[in-house]
Amino acid sequence: MELTIDFLTGFLIFSSALILTILILTSTLGYPQPLALFEPKAYNYPVHLTVYRENDYLIVDCVEKLAVKVVVVCFNGDGSYTVTEGYTPLKLNYHLFIVAFSGSAVKCYGKPPSNINGYVTPHGIYSASVELPYVYVDNGRVLEVKPNETGQFTLNIRRLITVNGTILLGGR
Repeated sequence: MELTIDFLTGFLIFSSALILTILILTSTLGYPQPLALFEPKAYNYPVHLTVYRENDYLIVDCVEKLAVKVVVVCFNGDGSYTVTEGYTPLKLNYHLFIVAFSGSAVKCYGKPPSNINGYVTPHGIYSASVELPYVYVDNGRVLEVKPNETGQFTLNIRRLITVNGTILLGGR
């Protein structure tokens, strides 16, 4: 009987010490959370737009084949314009001149009407200087496109994860 009480007491002390050790280790070290392994940062991935004609339509697409939100300012022959938003590939009715904006990417298509003077922005036309991005048109000629497009690249994306508004891209 004395041996059983000694065994039971030793087992209780050992198991209590083991449980206490595990609790202390897990509370101080904790289980690593997925976000604790790396700090997510949002980077500006430059995209490059392309505009091409397909029958009676204009298609605004991304060179990298990503779905990108674009704002397109479409001009008619009389100088009036409409602003359209959508995701690439965006199919539009044919217009004489369009300017497509996506973040820092700017792409023009066609010849502007001769009665347009000013800065074409994603919000419309302004006569005074504006912040980037813009296309400066004077008497039917495109004089300046800001920002300038830089080199093109290709992304091989396997995973796309959004964490608190931050987009994380996983490659090969």
